[in-house]
Amino acid sequence: MDSRSVVDDATYLLFAAKPNPKSDGKTAEVRETLQSMLKERLSVGHWVEKYQQNHEKKREKRRLKAEAHRAKYIASRSHGPQPSLLNELLDWPVC
Repeated sequence: MDSRSVVDDATYLLFAAKPNPKSDGKTAEVRETLQSMLKERLSVGHWVEKYQQNHEKKREKRRLKAEAHRAKYIASRSHGPQPSLLNELLDWPVC
């Protein structure tokens, strides 16, 4: 059993975290930032906000498409009444 604890101690020492002498606290700030970002992502508010933004974007796109379609329709109707094929056939003289 002592050999097992020696191996465990050796394994622990092999993989133990060692402090970085060059660290100015930036890693802690980055870690906190990442943790806060992950926490924010896991919250429901983040997804509700994304849904609302996507919904607004689709709504705006739909509105612009409807305006373009209406402008095209009005432009086609502004040339006066267009005789339909049926009206042209009915206007032909009967023999």
